[in-house]
This record gives sequence, structure tokens and C-alpha cells, in this order.
Amino acid sequence: MFAPDLALPDDVDALKAMVVAMAEKAALLEERNVHLELVNKSSDERIARLTATVKMLERSRFGSRSERLRTGAPAPNRST
Repeated sequence: MFAPDLALPDDVDALKAMVVAMAEKAALLEERNVHLELVNKSSDERIARLTATVKMLERSRFGSRSERLRTGAPAPNRST
């Protein structure tokens, strides 16, 4: 990850400061990544709970054998 136009100082202390700053930035990005993974997991769990709730409500409204629940399409007209 070297940028050819990156001006590196010749001073050792300045280089050390750059390395420390880069390490701090990497640590912050890692913390953010861990936080986002936790948020994503929490969101996935909530979506699963809400989906189960919707399915339960659909079963209570349409019945457990409703064709609408299996295919998502309306039941065919059987008036023949």
C-alpha cells in the first residue's frame, strides 16, 4: 500500500509519528468494523423475529393450509 507521490520525511521521529498515527487509525477502523458487525448481527436477529411474527399473523389470518402462504400468489378460482 505504497503511494508513489507520498512524501516521507527523512526525520526518524517524524516517521515514527506517522507510523503511530497510522496504527491508531487502523485500530479505530477495526473498532468501527467490530461495532458494525454487532449492529448487523442485531439487525439480522430483529429481522428474523419480525419475519416470524409476520408469518404467525398470516397463519392466524389465512389459516395454516392457505395456498397464499406457500406460494405468495392468490389461491386459484375453483368455481368450475
